Amino acid sequence: MTATAFHPLARLLHWLMAALILAMLFIGVNMVGDLSPRHPLLVELHKATGLALLVLV
Repeated sequence: MTATAFHPLARLLHWLMAALILAMLFIGVNMVGDLSPRHPLLVELHKATGLALLVLV
């Protein structure tokens, strides 16, 4: 059995989704712990990142 590599586009999508998931985690943690004037911005970033992940999945 020979080892095969994943297509570069599949690797790119994998790491892009991994980065977006980590971004969602950190944005969500900051969003919950922060009720400053930047809270609406964090909510919008969280929504946009979630939609991007939904499209990629």
